[in-house]
Amino acid sequence: MNGTKRPEDDYMRRMDRQLPLFGKNGQRKIASTPLSIIGFGGNGSVIALLCALIGFLKLTLCDGDRLEIHNLNRFVFGGVRDVGEYKVVIGREELESRFPGVEVNAIPEDVRAPGVWDSVRQCGWVFDATDDDEARRFVQNECAKDGISMVSVGSGFVHRDGSLVTAGSRANLVRPGSDACLMCQVLDEEPMEQSQVSLALQNMFVGTLAIDMLLRELTGYTNPGNNHAKGSTNDGSNSIASEVNFVLFDLLNRTLQTELILPGPGCQICGNWRREADKAQGMEQ
Repeated sequence: MNGTKRPEDDYMRRMDRQLPLFGKNGQRKIASTPLSIIGFGGNGSVIALLCALIGFLKLTLCDGDRLEIHNLNRFVFGGVRDVGEYKVVIGREELESRFPGVEVNAIPEDVRAPGVWDSVRQCGWVFDATDDDEARRFVQNECAKDGISMVSVGSGFVHRDGSLVTAGSRANLVRPGSDACLMCQVLDEEPMEQSQVSLALQNMFVGTLAIDMLLRELTGYTNPGNNHAKGSTNDGSNSIASEVNFVLFDLLNRTLQTELILPGPGCQICGNWRREADKAQGMEQ
């Protein structure tokens, strides 16, 4: 039947303005790659919305929090009427109603709860948008066990001695056996007092950074000749790298810093990853 429209045809028509970047094969790869988003607050909700706009069709959302009134200045789904409902359920209902073909698995539990990871791990990539370091370490370690690449994001304002000293966002790419772990990249920094201040600008920016990292891996849509950046190693030396695994946006100074962070000397986590990667490579050969 020549007049019958196929679902893929409708999908490609919606993505028409992206096809010059990704091509049909790249867009099909986007459509077929399942994603898990762990943490569904300001950062996680923005990432989910952007993923659906770009054409990802299978999303798992994991967060045990319910929507509170003070979330409404940055949570991109729902409204006052939804206060008290689980954030991931609100997100599922809006995503599936707005975007044809999108399937959302909403898990209203902490990712560390028994059995939750078994559902989360059925994905191609993980976005870590959790808001505490213990949860980030858990997600990183579980991704490493399962060989899943992840992008970890964070954003916020920092006060010290009553003064605003930092405002910005970060995105970290962690591919087990290839990139430095989160401890080497960001989590070993000295903790600072986190103020109870949130702004949607940071969430929007870091969501863009995170998805850009994923799209470069999936589709290679950027020109490799323009993809070189100065990298900073943990010993303070500089190198020219064809890719980066750490991007920092400074909202106060309006700067964007990109780096290639290498594993710290003697890092047990990175050392284990490399040993496992070498072992797997040896088995393949």
